[in-house]
Order: sequence, then C-alpha cells, then structure tokens
Amino acid sequence: GGNHVHMMVSPRSVQRRKAPASKKGKSSWFLFLLLIASVFGWWCSVLLNCWEILDDRRVHTQSVVGVVGGRKDERDFPGKYETTRVHSAAGNEGAHSLDQKKSKARALVENGIGQMGPKPPPHKKGRKEVEEGGRKIPLMNQRFKRAELEEKGMLGEWILYRINEPATKKNVPRIQDRFEFQFCQVAHFLHTEQPYSLAFFKDLISASGCYNQRTHKKMNWDQAEKYLESQRAMNKVVPPTGFLHHEARCGSTLVTNILASNPRAIAYSEPPAVVNAGGKVCRDCPREIRVRLLQLAVGLMGLSAKHDYVFFKLMPSNMLEADLFKEAFPTTPYIWIHRDPVGVMMSQLKVERPPDQNAFNYRALPGMPMMPHRRRGEDGDGKGGPPRMAGAGAGGSPPCLRRLKPVDDSLGVALKSKGEMPSREEYCAEYLAVTSRAAVEAMATDPLGMPVAYEQEPDLATHVIDFLLPMFFGVQLDEDARQRAVVVSRSYSKGSRFRRVEDGGSYAGDVAKKRDAAWPNLVAEAGEHTRGVYERLVAMEREKVVALRQLSAGRGWLGQPR
Repeated sequence: GGNHVHMMVSPRSVQRRKAPASKKGKSSWFLFLLLIASVFGWWCSVLLNCWEILDDRRVHTQSVVGVVGGRKDERDFPGKYETTRVHSAAGNEGAHSLDQKKSKARALVENGIGQMGPKPPPHKKGRKEVEEGGRKIPLMNQRFKRAELEEKGMLGEWILYRINEPATKKNVPRIQDRFEFQFCQVAHFLHTEQPYSLAFFKDLISASGCYNQRTHKKMNWDQAEKYLESQRAMNKVVPPTGFLHHEARCGSTLVTNILASNPRAIAYSEPPAVVNAGGKVCRDCPREIRVRLLQLAVGLMGLSAKHDYVFFKLMPSNMLEADLFKEAFPTTPYIWIHRDPVGVMMSQLKVERPPDQNAFNYRALPGMPMMPHRRRGEDGDGKGGPPRMAGAGAGGSPPCLRRLKPVDDSLGVALKSKGEMPSREEYCAEYLAVTSRAAVEAMATDPLGMPVAYEQEPDLATHVIDFLLPMFFGVQLDEDARQRAVVVSRSYSKGSRFRRVEDGGSYAGDVAKKRDAAWPNLVAEAGEHTRGVYERLVAMEREKVVALRQLSAGRGWLGQPR
C-alpha cells in the first residue's frame, strides 16, 4: 500500500516541484534578453558618440583646423575636453539636448564666440581670426585635400619639385641622362595667404599634397627642356627676380615671407632642386653642363601665368657658388643677409650643452661635425644613450656645423688628430667667416650684389619693404600688397600660426639678449674669425645704399623698372 501511495503521490509531487522551475526558466530568459538589450543600447550609444565626435572633427577640420607643413598633429582634431568645453558654452546659451548643443556650438564658432579645438592663447580666445592693419588674419590655416585644391582651381603649373640621380643611370654615356626631373603642381595661393605657416619649400610641398607619388610627373633632361620651351612659348616662364643668400638664423625667412606675401610674387624658401643644382649636384660635371642645369632648374620652378616675380632663398653654402649663379643669370640681383656673428652663433648653437665641446665626434663620419647632446637622465659621462647630432629630430646639425670643404681646409681638419679637432664654436665661426668672405668677394665689384644686415633702422622688415623691394629689386607694391607685407612682417617667421609682435611673435629685440647669454668661448671665436669680415660687409652695404639712393626712386640698380 505504501508503495501504491508513493506511486500515486510522486507524479503530482514531481509536477508541483517542476512548476517553480518553469517560472524560473522564464525569468532567466527575461533577464538574458534584458542584458542583451542593455548591451545593444550601450553599443548604440558608443557608436552614436563616436559618430558625433567624428562629425565634430570633420566640421573642425573643414573650418578652423591648423596645419604645420601639411602634417597632422594633435591640433588637428579636438579632444573630448575641447569639444565638451564648446558644448558647455553652448549649454549656457540655452541649448540642452546634444543636437542643440552641437548646433549652438557651431553657431558660436561661426560667430567667433567659441572655438572648437585646442584652447587658444589668451589674446586669441574666442576668435577665429585677429585683425591687423585693417586685414583679418586667420588663427589657423585651412586644410585642403589634393582633390579639393584641384576642384577649387588652387593648383598652379607643373613645377620642378626635385632633381634625382638614380643609381641605375650613373654610368650612362651622356651626362645629361644621369638626371631625372620630378614635377608637381603647387598651391602658391596657400603660401601667399599665410607665408609664416609654410616657411619652407618642404612645407608648401606638403600642403600641396606633393608627397603622394601619384601626384608626380617625371621627365628626363630632353623632355624637361622641351617642356620649359613650350611653357616659354605660352609666356608662362617668369625670369628670376632675385636670389637670397644668407648665413642662417639671420632674418632670411622673415625677408622671404615678406616677398611671398605679394600676390604677384612667388618666393621659394630653400627649394632642393635649385639649391642642389647650384651646389652638390653635378659637381664633377663640365662647367657648361652645371650652368645649363641651374638655368633649367630655375626656369622650371618659375612657371606661372599668374605671377610677375619669383625669388629664391638659397642655403648658406650656395654663396660659395656665386660665380655659377652669376654666369647662369648675369642680370639677376642677389643679396647676402647676415647678422652680428654672436647672434647667429647663439641662434645656431644654443640648443647644445655643454659649450666648448669638440665639433667632431667619433661616431660621425670622418670630418663630419657631430655634437654630443645630453638627454634627460644622463650622467656627467653621457651614459644612458649614444650622443646624437645637435638639433637631431629637427633637421640634423645646425647649418654652421655642417661639413664644408673650404672650412675644413681653412682649419686644417685633415691634418689634425682626433684630440686636436676644432671646437664647435671655432668651426661655426670659421663657417660664417668663409661664407661671408665669399659674399665680400662676389659683391665688391658687382653692382647687382647687396649685403643686407639684420641690424637696420628702424628694423629689417621696414628696410625690405621701403628700400630693397622698390629700389634694388625694382618691385613696386600697391597698397594691398604693402599692407600684406606689413602684416606678415609683424608675425613670427617660422610660426604655424599668426603671432603678433606684442604677443611674443616679434623677430626683433633679441640682439642684446643673445649677447648677454653668450658664453666666453663663443664670443672669443666670433671675434677672432668673423668680426673683421662682418664690419667690412656693413661698410660695403652703407656705400651701396648711398649710391643706390642717388638713382631714381622706384627703379632697379641699373635704372630699369621691373
């Protein structure tokens, strides 16, 4: 009987026990679905936020993004803090939802009340542009893609970008066949509008999208010559207006920026094609070939139907090839921009510590100047990493420590042992002396050569605008071009953004500061090697200026308007 009762009761008992299990299963499924929905909602929120951030970045990039030589950096895209800051400002204006905040934030930016992106300096806070002399100067460059430049018609003619010497062509029978000419279309408009943000040719090339190989054309010597002649037939070849030789760190970039601000002018800053054609490329070539190569390079860079003048800022070592430039362009004026030698040496050597170190290092190639540079955390013996070249990461050695054979010969480097090598101060001072003596020799009897000292009254910029341009180069500035030049002269010459004089963007006023900070050995070497030639250049400039002022205002040295 017990068994029967058990058999009768057990199924019901099982059924009663299974009922709660069924309810529990339904509850578990409900919780699982709720979890899935929560995760899905969270991911949707993340994706939505990402989309909003990307949208903000897109708007920011198209409106107020800054560019340094076409390179992206942290300034290009606002972080969460910057975006939130603008949205908070929009919330204070009555916007509550995210869409309202975004809309209001864009309105604030457009009205100059807010700015998306990094926090601007105090004098620029809340504005997209500053006003100087009646002209509005953007705080940041606008970034354009290559396709946008083409669509907007901002690209110029195909100009020479680089001269290559492929290894496969070194043993060709004809010397001219050794060279390969590389071309790209350049947006000169970008340089004209903000020359201080594209201070060097490499920056202009980058902003024009020329580092993409797909935007290049390549030609051999014969093709390049035919192309130049075809452009000349269409009146698109602008002859060189002037060559700018300089010591480096002497105000040469400021002068170039002033020239580039003229909408009728092109001013190239250290373009490799011309610098190398007039220097290290083809040194073993016959003189006739070197002259033709330089003429070809300058002609292929002066292609434009919209400009009347073209200037070339060269490298310090190009002054040693002054006779080559004069033979190739006998009617083109040229200047030598120089400065008090202590100021130049301080600008070039100040990044190196400690002073009075040997200019040559055992890690360098024989005869190659290379300076030990301590990193943070190194002890007095320099342990913690190998020494690197001074200025490494920013273009290598300072210009005055780059190897130059006349400097080596003057100091007898080849005859000295490692321990007898000149100090960096001595090598730098002799470098300045050698190049400056070359300038004196070239200009002494040449009316087309003019020394230009950094130290001018009232300042270098005014001297360029009021004297050099109209009276030496024969370039007449209308009121708009003059105002542009004045505005650019009040900005820091190598700044990625506009910096006014009163905001710390001044190019002047640091002469006394540099002299006070100079260490004894630097002052001594500067005085021993360069003082005499510097004073001779200053005296020569004074004489040439007096002679030039006697000519009619607005005419070039030869009395012919350009």
